[in-house]
Amino acid sequence: MGLQTEADVRSFPLDAIFVDEVETLNPQLTEALQERLYHSHLKWQRWFSQPTAVGFGIDEKFQLTDQRHQVFKCKCGGEFVMEESFPSCVLVDAPGRRVLLSEWHGTPPSDPASDLQAQGRITAHYCCPKCHHSFNPLEATWRWAAKYPSRSATGHGYQLTQLYSPTLTATDVALMYLRAQSPRAVERFYNSVLGLPYLGGDRQPIHPDKLAYAEQLVARNTEVACYVGVDVGDTLHMVALQPPHVIAIEQFRGSNKWRELFNRILALRATAVAINAMPYKDSAKDIIKQLKQHNIYGVLIYDASDAAKSSVGYEDEGFGEPIRRIVYPRVDMMDGTVNALLRNEIILPPRRSEQTEQLVKHLLNYITEVDEQGNRTYARGREDHLGRALDYARTIAQYALPLRLAHIDYGNPQNWLVPETAHKPTPL
Repeated sequence: MGLQTEADVRSFPLDAIFVDEVETLNPQLTEALQERLYHSHLKWQRWFSQPTAVGFGIDEKFQLTDQRHQVFKCKCGGEFVMEESFPSCVLVDAPGRRVLLSEWHGTPPSDPASDLQAQGRITAHYCCPKCHHSFNPLEATWRWAAKYPSRSATGHGYQLTQLYSPTLTATDVALMYLRAQSPRAVERFYNSVLGLPYLGGDRQPIHPDKLAYAEQLVARNTEVACYVGVDVGDTLHMVALQPPHVIAIEQFRGSNKWRELFNRILALRATAVAINAMPYKDSAKDIIKQLKQHNIYGVLIYDASDAAKSSVGYEDEGFGEPIRRIVYPRVDMMDGTVNALLRNEIILPPRRSEQTEQLVKHLLNYITEVDEQGNRTYARGREDHLGRALDYARTIAQYALPLRLAHIDYGNPQNWLVPETAHKPTPL
């Protein structure tokens, strides 16, 4: 059935769901589909897809399973998983040399892979990464092995790869690997041939190992400014930034979520708050007005089109209680956060805390792509809400003094928070 909205999903009570191409499905629809199984005694779920990024879509589902891989056994007694051993499980024969694909270094300057293929001068074979004995995966001994057997009672996950496809030879795979020179081509090779999600490269700039983490939780210091960003939806996602430390990562759900958010911001004694205006703008306005009574000032923040310039202004000026507004190019805002994180100018809470893992998971969904006009942008529809909340906290730190939202005693809200590509706001 064609699913476009949660209303479509709610139209059907379900006993089983079979979902193909999970990567293309809105994450909110994924959750809604699972909710439609609550009444059923069967509760069957089957999810299929080629992966894209780590921690997103089908990979997120796979990480929750027992993670079964095909384990091949060599005559030498060694066992290995082909996609995890690649490219050390491919032996390449070329004139005058026989090397593992992982050790292939010398190549002619002009399109070496297609040149060698045209002359019939390169062949490749799969091999054991331990003894390098050649083998045919379609005829070899193998078994399914679970990486996490303790999870088998709650769900099986199966990893498949083109490396043992009957329609692709080892030579085909080796040539595709050698041709994959650009980051985008490498990513497609990982996704389409190896069947693995791709972490890193130009399209997924955030990598957990490149981020800075505090050794212990940093407490709120009221001598220092604290900026809160809130991404609004059915769940409210909040991040508090006490530069350079992230000191709070929280989510609020249910009928009392706005009241709980209000109380948490009061408890943090925030300096200023930026709330994404959509889709619940009236609720966002109400909480900003309530916070103002406690000397905590806030703004509505909107994602502008990437070609637009940033601007500041007011909403509801004609109703006697104007509210500050920031309009900011979405790509510039997200780039600024990515740059600050990669320069280690934003320090996250301890790495192994549940809240930090959630924030990093959302930041991994900052995936860049090229739109129909050839412009670089960030993919939409991914679970990135906590990352966006950090965007808003960082942006309000930049604008707090120009908008007169922070007391001058707090000093300059740290120039590192200003993205290199940002447009300066018009002085007020």
